[in-house]
Amino acid sequence: MNRRKSIRMLRKARLSRVPEERLQILQQALHLARRGGDDKLISQVYEALGDFFYDQARRSEAEDAYRDAMFRLSERSGRVTYVRTRLVLKVGHCLYDRGDFVGALRHYQEAYEAGTPSRKDHGLPGQISRNLGNTCCRLGLFSQAVNHYRESKRVSLREANMVAVAHAELGLSYALRSLRAAEEAISSAKEAERIYEAEGDQLGVLSARHNRAVAAIDLGRLEEAKAWLDDALDYYREHGLPEFQAAALEEMARLLQAEGKLHSALDACLEGLSLLEGHVASVAFYKLKAQLGLVEAVMENPDSAVHLREAAAGFAELSQAHEVARLLDRFLAQSFDNGGIGR
Repeated sequence: MNRRKSIRMLRKARLSRVPEERLQILQQALHLARRGGDDKLISQVYEALGDFFYDQARRSEAEDAYRDAMFRLSERSGRVTYVRTRLVLKVGHCLYDRGDFVGALRHYQEAYEAGTPSRKDHGLPGQISRNLGNTCCRLGLFSQAVNHYRESKRVSLREANMVAVAHAELGLSYALRSLRAAEEAISSAKEAERIYEAEGDQLGVLSARHNRAVAAIDLGRLEEAKAWLDDALDYYREHGLPEFQAAALEEMARLLQAEGKLHSALDACLEGLSLLEGHVASVAFYKLKAQLGLVEAVMENPDSAVHLREAAAGFAELSQAHEVARLLDRFLAQSFDNGGIGR
């Protein structure tokens, strides 16, 4: 009786659109499942609770629920199943979103090594490889990221999952650009855009144009880069996507600086920072701080040193040593160009 009631409540929770009601139903389902002593069902309810907390951006509580689900699952079954792989992956997502990229990478690797013996979730291998690519990019392991994205693309093509192929191409374009392979990066972003267009994914289309713009700036193709960035910014603003918008503004500031339009570049940085007021301790925030400091350095503004130090300290705290190295490279190159070193 308790089992049947708990299953009904799980189904009811999936249909609920009111967060407070959904949480209450899941808590009741968990109580009934515990009374019945069915570990498999208890695990299912914990996973549903984890999904609820994740949807509400309560990452720590989501992680705890997913770990409880794994614990219940392993009590009755020592073998690795696709369910456990999925739960390990979800814990990885929680860690990634909280900025623990080392922990996320460890969980994604565990999920990758476990494999997916069931065909019930055939898209999982491609997703895991893509998550590995994303996390390697966050840790500056771009060569490894390229390999993971290419594997994700291969698996997704085998499964005829074209949206997943586009996601892999998009990630690949970022990793290639970070390895200074800008032409290849543009090619991958262009392929991602083509697939997104065919699949009717407009956010994907504009994200791909954004990536094309970033690589085009590296190549000095500023006019076409600006056209792609303008397209992306218009879309992000229209659809209320502040984090995407802030990332595009950082690149726009870099482009404007390359054109010598320093005051406009400064305004772009400040606009981006204003959008991230609730995400101060984030990679995107410190990248904008770094760009702000670089623009101010050219303008001989003494605040530049403050902003550059703040960006470097923030990157270090977030285990983003590669971003510190990139910032130093850009600062030194900029200093040489302006005769600031060796005078």
